[in-house]
This record gives sequence, structure tokens and C-alpha cells, in this order.
Amino acid sequence: MSRIGSGTKASWYARIKASVVYVALAVALGLVAVLSLQARTQRGELRRYQYRTMHPYPGMWVPTVRAATLAGDSVTIGRTALGRRQVLIAFTTTCDFCRQSIPRWKRLSAELVADTTHQAEVFWLSLSSADSTRRYVREHQIAFPVIKLPEAKLERVYRTNAVPVIVVLSDSGRVVYSRAAVLSTRAAIDSVLAAVRARLQSPPCAVRLTRADCP
Repeated sequence: MSRIGSGTKASWYARIKASVVYVALAVALGLVAVLSLQARTQRGELRRYQYRTMHPYPGMWVPTVRAATLAGDSVTIGRTALGRRQVLIAFTTTCDFCRQSIPRWKRLSAELVADTTHQAEVFWLSLSSADSTRRYVREHQIAFPVIKLPEAKLERVYRTNAVPVIVVLSDSGRVVYSRAAVLSTRAAIDSVLAAVRARLQSPPCAVRLTRADCP
């Protein structure tokens, strides 16, 4: 009887030990899953921060500056008539993606200028030298106002240095839309037009970090 009792007790201890191992393994797997989720979340937050340091984003404010067109006209960027929009198309003369976008940029610009109900001010913003920009404009027959910001550092302030990029500004200089990519489809053109034609309101945040980012 004592042998049987000892065997039963040993079997019971073995089952308890196995259960503890299984529980510990389950807890460890759960911790791995939690840490993996936290790591993915942190990587996502880091990517959002990195994006916002390089690209304009809805809700961002830009300063009001005076800029000159290639034709010598002085224009104000970052502020315009109440209810109107400004559209900036930023490019460099050496950017292949910009070159690919030119036909659709022209189409977009023409549609914006022709829309007298929601007419926007359209400016092609060159980040290249004035001389190379003039050659580029002649080569591609760009008939829309082409500007250069008065100081190179403003390209980073406006977050337009990662071309190609399209930015739609409110009348007070707040970004309501941005697109940092080749303009390759009709749907992409329509998304810009929709941003221009939308009612004046606080823009949604495409990249939200904290509740205070977008009132």
C-alpha cells in the first residue's frame, strides 16, 4: 500500500510540475507577444516622427514668405484671400519621379486654374538653381508660375525638400493636404482637387501622434 501511495504521490507531483511548466511557458509566450506588439507600436511611432521631420502633414503651419517667380513677379506664399487655397508642386530638375509626374502636374494645374468656383493659386516650387530651372521650364513647356523660396532653409521649414511633393495650403498657411509621391493616376489628381474644393475647416490628421496635434 505504501508503494502505491508513494507512486500516486509521485505521479501527482509530476502532473503539478508539468502544469507549472506549461503555465510558465504560456506566460513567457504572452510576454513575448506583448513585447513584440510594443516594439511594433514603437517602430510605427518612430516612422511617424521620421515622416513628420521630412514631409508636410495635415495640420502643420507654414510661415508666410514673399517669393519671386521666374518671370520676376513677387508673390506671397502661406497666406492668400479668405477661403482660397494655395497649391505648391515641389520639384528638382534632376528628380526622375518629378519628370514622370509633369504631364499629370500640368493637367492638375490646368484644372485648378480653370475652376473659377474654387480657384486656387498654383505655384510650381523649384528646389534647383534658377538657371537650371529656366532650362527645365523651357524643355517641358511649363506655363504655370514657377517660384523659388527666398532662402534654402525654408525648403526644410516647408518640408518640401523630399520631392516630388504636392502641398495644399489654407488661406492662412495651414497644410490641408500633402502628397509625397509620383502623381500617377486620375484618382491621385482627384484627391488634390477634393482637398482644394473642401470646405474650410480644421484638417484631419493623416499622421496623428497626440490628441493635441489636431484640434
